[in-house]
Amino acid sequence: MGSWLLSNKSIERGPEILQLAATMAILDTLSIFMNLGLPSHSWIHGSALESSGVRVKWPNDVWFRTAVKHGKLCGVLVEGRTQGDDVQIVLGIGMNRTHAPELEESIGWEELFSESLDEVLPVIHASIASLLEVHALIEHCEMDQILSSIYASMRMTLSEGLPSAFGLDGKGGLWTEEGVVRTTGEIQWKWT
Repeated sequence: MGSWLLSNKSIERGPEILQLAATMAILDTLSIFMNLGLPSHSWIHGSALESSGVRVKWPNDVWFRTAVKHGKLCGVLVEGRTQGDDVQIVLGIGMNRTHAPELEESIGWEELFSESLDEVLPVIHASIASLLEVHALIEHCEMDQILSSIYASMRMTLSEGLPSAFGLDGKGGLWTEEGVVRTTGEIQWKWT
């Protein structure tokens, strides 16, 4: 979908929040076109989106998973680059419009709604800005609100995969039976 250069002040809110907030922006975008409420505004809406098959696969993937099919719809990546005192934060979002034939487990948004790229892009921009833009006139979204909404959007996923996971800690880490996991390198997620 694209890359966004974020304010270097955005990192002050914590690096964990950037990836989770960007994932929340994608969920909001999908919800708009699926005629559901905004997950960023209520955990109930995140739960409704999850019930329709949209799942957050911790920490940065959005999948569509039903009894009939499943596939990765979107991935989020946040990268930081430092050169002396200059810090740049880049948010990258890849979202499939259609199923990628070369990838067995992929799905496109056209299987969920019919809007074009020209219709989807402005909504993604607005969703990202509402959650991540740093400006004196924009109230920033609190980490607790993002964590609550992300958790509501991944409760079913936590019960459908291995390792056993049961929640998020205050910084977005995944609670497992072995303790808190901070990176995907610490686990190998498998759908059951």
